[in-house]
Amino acid sequence: MSSSRHVLYTKDDTEELGEDNGIPLSNLQSDDCPLTDDSDVEEVTVTREPNQKSLGFSVISEVGELKVGRVIVDSPCHDQLRVGDRLLAVNDLQVAGLSPEELFSRLNQEQAPELTFKVRRASVNGNAAPSIEVEHLRAPYDYDASKDCQCPCKSAGLAFKQGDIIRVLNKSDRNWWQGRVLQADGSMGPAGIFPAPKFQRKHLKSDMAVDFESVTLQDSGHRPNLLILVGPPRGGRHELQAALCQKRPDLFALPECHTSRLRRPEEAEAAGFCFISKKEFKRFRKAGEFVEQWKAEDGSCGIHIESVKRVMDSGRVCVLALRPDSLEALRSRRPPLMPFTVFVLPPQQPQQLRDILGQLEDNEELTTDHSFVSRLSSVIKFDMGHLCDLFLQLTDLSSAVQQLVEQLEKLSTQRQWVPSAWLEDSTR
Repeated sequence: MSSSRHVLYTKDDTEELGEDNGIPLSNLQSDDCPLTDDSDVEEVTVTREPNQKSLGFSVISEVGELKVGRVIVDSPCHDQLRVGDRLLAVNDLQVAGLSPEELFSRLNQEQAPELTFKVRRASVNGNAAPSIEVEHLRAPYDYDASKDCQCPCKSAGLAFKQGDIIRVLNKSDRNWWQGRVLQADGSMGPAGIFPAPKFQRKHLKSDMAVDFESVTLQDSGHRPNLLILVGPPRGGRHELQAALCQKRPDLFALPECHTSRLRRPEEAEAAGFCFISKKEFKRFRKAGEFVEQWKAEDGSCGIHIESVKRVMDSGRVCVLALRPDSLEALRSRRPPLMPFTVFVLPPQQPQQLRDILGQLEDNEELTTDHSFVSRLSSVIKFDMGHLCDLFLQLTDLSSAVQQLVEQLEKLSTQRQWVPSAWLEDSTR
């Protein structure tokens, strides 16, 4: 892609012409001899690649003129057109009187690889894009501009999937930002526009009203010492939690559970429970010291934050199987615990799910509605998939344990994208 620019007239040239003729410029501007000020008119030539769908700019109609509304970073028109430029002609086509749709229809029919735009320049200072710090966002939902009636330029839309990392390039338009999506090979995809968070929350569908999360790439690899398993009820996450600790007790451990129920006669001292009074349990709950809590038949149970930290400090990985609401609360704790979150997808085959649910000795209910669990899994994934670092498809517990062990080994040397707030808090 190449571009060239030719200035037709400059302010200095016009002033010099007036002085050479000995005629003040003000005298030339009269009803008898009107002067069109072409000091800010330029021609710019843009070269587009074969089969290139978008030139990377949009226009708006204003008082019978077409004005450049936005220019996409690194597009053929980047550094050639400016926001606010008024289009006068493209090649031999006079733009006056055309609608934006008519203009782009004509441009799409143009076969020549080079397009020469004649424009009346907008102010440089007034239209320079403000510089921004490098910022990356994690996409909370799937987005396809071609299906978004609000998108002002569908061909320039940035497509992304839930969990994708977006590098923000330009915020000059408060409603539509520009960015690139990080590809699987580590490169950045083409630039495009996407709805700014405030605009998205206000104008787009309610099921997309989820905030983008600012993320930062860690300086080095780090094996997390807190592993969170999330997913639908009776989808296998509790069974996987138990299997991790049974098969690899050297690596994984469960936190102690606080409970207000009485100790049973057959329970030993080290049964994994910390027995406390109802009053003390209520005090912990009111102070927000439980990571998760629930009601049992004979009392209340909860995972205290200090129980989690004790396992983390022991050198082993603390494994929690949490509800979605508990996950959000834990991720926002300060100082941050920096968990690695795995969404456990239920097996695709009903018999596989029944086999997994039947592998715990105390599990007497071996039947489940597989289709219901699968549908619920899709709903939860839609709502909170962007908070997860890994999606693990269950087939059997042994292979799932092996996959997680290998994943943790990779994290020891592999840099991860984490919420920026975690790193900011950890450096204070």
